[in-house]
Amino acid sequence: TVGAPYLYVTKVAAPCLGQQQLRKLLYLSFLYSIPIGFLATAIIVVNNLRDRHTDIEAGKKTMAVRFGGTFAKTEYFVLVVGSYGFCIYFWILERGGSSAAKAWTSLLPLLSFPLAIPQLKAVAFGGKDGQALNEHVGGTAKLQMIYCILMAVGLVISSGSNE
Repeated sequence: TVGAPYLYVTKVAAPCLGQQQLRKLLYLSFLYSIPIGFLATAIIVVNNLRDRHTDIEAGKKTMAVRFGGTFAKTEYFVLVVGSYGFCIYFWILERGGSSAAKAWTSLLPLLSFPLAIPQLKAVAFGGKDGQALNEHVGGTAKLQMIYCILMAVGLVISSGSNE
């Protein structure tokens, strides 16, 4: 429920961390959630791209129906590549911060990029449509899982003992 995080932040985290640390924690949590949300949205985009012909008949108004297949393919490309752009952004942010020696850990999700290439080729640049996109719904979900694991490993390493 929505109440549990609120109670945690107001009753546990705020008194223990202090306002400035809490703001930084919430800010970083928000920033790190953006590329994960991009990849989650990419799963929905490829699903909507796959189903857009039947969605038209059913009267559904998905983005792929409203703006067409080319828009959905471009959206997919921007979401997937944008999630990797955030790795570079995080690296730039951390290079100038107190954990500059561990800034490389924010680049760990880039190791999943080879898994993104076949998805991008098929969905954003390929001529696949309809049921041929089934494997890429799951492929994008696998990509998100590996990306998230690598991001989590990087966060654990960077939050370890300071050098």
